[in-house]
Amino acid sequence: MTSTEAIAFVRKHGVVLMSARGPVPSLVQAIAGGPIRGSWWAHPKAHEMVRILDAVSGSDDVLACRLVDGKVTYLQFQEDSYATAASFRKDGSWTVQTEVAAAPFEVGQVREEVVR
Repeated sequence: MTSTEAIAFVRKHGVVLMSARGPVPSLVQAIAGGPIRGSWWAHPKAHEMVRILDAVSGSDDVLACRLVDGKVTYLQFQEDSYATAASFRKDGSWTVQTEVAAAPFEVGQVREEVVR
Protein backbone atom coordinates (compact mmCIF):
# COMPACT_ATOMS: atom_id res chain seq x y z
CA MET A 1 0.00 0.00 0.00
CA THR A 2 1.26 3.46 -0.85
CA SER A 3 0.65 6.60 1.19
CA THR A 4 -1.80 7.76 -1.50
CA GLU A 5 -3.70 4.48 -1.17
CA ALA A 6 -3.68 4.83 2.63
CA ILE A 7 -5.19 8.33 2.40
CA ALA A 8 -7.79 6.95 -0.01
CA PHE A 9 -8.54 4.21 2.58
CA VAL A 10 -9.24 6.90 5.21
CA ARG A 11 -11.34 8.85 2.71
CA LYS A 12 -13.35 5.73 1.83
CA HIS A 13 -14.11 4.78 5.45
CA GLY A 14 -14.30 8.27 6.96
CA VAL A 15 -13.15 7.09 10.42
CA VAL A 16 -10.15 4.74 10.77
CA LEU A 17 -8.07 3.63 13.74
CA MET A 18 -4.33 3.99 13.30
CA SER A 19 -3.44 0.57 14.70
CA ALA A 20 -5.86 -0.53 17.41
CA ARG A 21 -8.66 -3.04 17.03
CA GLY A 22 -12.11 -1.56 17.38
CA PRO A 23 -15.46 -0.83 15.77
CA VAL A 24 -13.88 0.82 12.71
CA PRO A 25 -11.16 -0.38 10.29
CA SER A 26 -7.47 -0.28 11.28
CA LEU A 27 -5.05 1.38 8.86
CA VAL A 28 -2.11 -0.72 10.06
CA GLN A 29 -4.05 -3.91 9.35
CA ALA A 30 -4.94 -2.59 5.89
CA ILE A 31 -1.26 -1.91 5.19
CA ALA A 32 -0.33 -5.39 6.45
CA GLY A 33 -3.03 -6.98 4.31
CA GLY A 34 -4.86 -8.55 7.25
CA PRO A 35 -4.96 -8.99 11.04
CA ILE A 36 -1.68 -8.64 12.94
CA ARG A 37 -0.73 -10.98 15.76
CA GLY A 38 1.07 -9.19 18.56
CA SER A 39 2.63 -5.77 18.13
CA TRP A 40 2.62 -4.22 14.69
CA TRP A 41 6.11 -2.87 15.50
CA ALA A 42 7.39 -6.45 15.10
CA HIS A 43 5.61 -6.97 11.76
CA PRO A 44 7.85 -7.41 8.67
CA LYS A 45 6.22 -4.30 7.13
CA ALA A 46 6.75 -2.13 10.26
CA HIS A 47 9.14 0.30 8.54
CA GLU A 48 6.74 0.69 5.63
CA MET A 49 3.88 1.21 8.11
CA VAL A 50 5.74 4.01 9.90
CA ARG A 51 6.50 5.75 6.60
CA ILE A 52 2.88 5.51 5.47
CA LEU A 53 1.47 6.56 8.86
CA ASP A 54 3.76 9.62 8.84
CA ALA A 55 2.46 10.57 5.39
CA VAL A 56 -1.17 10.07 6.43
CA SER A 57 -0.70 12.10 9.63
CA GLY A 58 0.87 14.93 7.64
CA SER A 59 -1.81 14.97 4.96
CA ASP A 60 -4.11 17.99 4.67
CA ASP A 61 -6.91 15.52 3.86
CA VAL A 62 -6.74 13.70 7.21
CA LEU A 63 -7.39 14.81 10.77
CA ALA A 64 -5.57 12.80 13.46
CA CYS A 65 -7.03 12.73 16.97
CA ARG A 66 -7.76 10.43 19.89
CA LEU A 67 -11.40 9.66 19.34
CA VAL A 68 -12.44 5.99 19.23
CA ASP A 69 -11.85 4.53 22.72
CA GLY A 70 -9.05 7.09 23.26
CA LYS A 71 -6.98 5.53 20.46
CA VAL A 72 -5.30 7.42 17.62
CA THR A 73 -7.99 7.84 15.00
CA TYR A 74 -7.82 9.29 11.50
CA LEU A 75 -10.80 11.19 10.15
CA GLN A 76 -11.41 12.28 6.60
CA PHE A 77 -11.00 16.03 6.85
CA GLN A 78 -13.67 18.12 5.24
CA GLU A 79 -14.30 21.81 5.57
CA ASP A 80 -17.15 21.05 7.95
CA SER A 81 -15.41 18.28 9.95
CA TYR A 82 -15.51 20.19 13.22
CA ALA A 83 -19.12 21.29 12.77
CA THR A 84 -20.14 17.77 11.79
CA ALA A 85 -18.50 16.23 14.87
CA ALA A 86 -20.17 18.83 17.10
CA SER A 87 -23.57 18.19 15.53
CA PHE A 88 -23.40 14.49 16.46
CA ARG A 89 -22.44 15.22 20.06
CA LYS A 90 -24.74 13.65 22.61
CA ASP A 91 -24.08 13.84 26.37
CA GLY A 92 -20.27 13.90 26.31
CA SER A 93 -19.79 11.55 23.38
CA TRP A 94 -20.33 11.53 19.64
CA THR A 95 -22.55 9.26 17.61
CA VAL A 96 -20.68 8.21 14.48
CA GLN A 97 -22.03 6.36 11.47
CA THR A 98 -19.26 5.68 8.97
CA GLU A 99 -21.46 4.31 6.19
CA VAL A 100 -25.17 4.52 5.39
CA ALA A 101 -25.67 0.78 5.93
CA ALA A 102 -23.50 0.65 9.10
CA ALA A 103 -24.90 0.86 12.61
CA PRO A 104 -24.04 4.08 14.46
CA PHE A 105 -21.78 3.83 17.53
CA GLU A 106 -20.76 6.11 20.39
CA VAL A 107 -17.17 7.40 20.60
CA GLY A 108 -15.15 9.66 22.85
CA GLN A 109 -15.77 11.43 26.09
CA VAL A 110 -15.55 15.18 26.22
CA ARG A 111 -12.98 16.51 28.65
CA GLU A 112 -12.76 20.24 29.01
CA GLU A 113 -9.50 21.75 30.21
CA VAL A 114 -8.57 25.32 30.83
CA VAL A 115 -5.14 26.18 29.42
CA ARG A 116 -3.49 29.34 30.78
